[in-house]
Amino acid sequence: MKKSFKYLLFVALIVFMTACPFEAPFPIDQPSVKYSTSMLGKWISENEFESESETPSYFEISDIDSYSFTVEEYTYDSDEDTYSIDEYSAHLSVVGDYKFLNVYDIDMETWYFYRMDWDDPDQFSLYAVTEYIDEEFDSSEEMKIYFEKYVDLSFFYQSADTYVRGE
Repeated sequence: MKKSFKYLLFVALIVFMTACPFEAPFPIDQPSVKYSTSMLGKWISENEFESESETPSYFEISDIDSYSFTVEEYTYDSDEDTYSIDEYSAHLSVVGDYKFLNVYDIDMETWYFYRMDWDDPDQFSLYAVTEYIDEEFDSSEEMKIYFEKYVDLSFFYQSADTYVRGE
């Protein structure tokens, strides 16, 4: 019991200290960019993949249509000895020379944004847009103009998370 409490305290501290990505009540734009079907399937954080965890957290990306897809996040709960699943809907947008992942959190009813860089067909990196944006936007169009202005600047993003194709 004491071990579980220490673990939960550690996880809570990590979550508290990790910045959340920028969020908005609307996407950058409506789904209009076709995505590659190579995105579909299971994806594992490179860190968890390299640690060879027996119960890694992972994502499953499934097709909705040519422009939108479902992302299911599987997180292992050691107390319950099972995975919990969070579901999101997503689509791509183009901002400047970059593709952005618009992720809709169904439970929180909000959008999150990540620059998506493909390193190769079996690996990609996500750069969360920083939460430290003070601007308030009234529309997707206003937000996209702002993104276009700062898309090339490093402070616009949090650090990258790299994902590799799962089995």
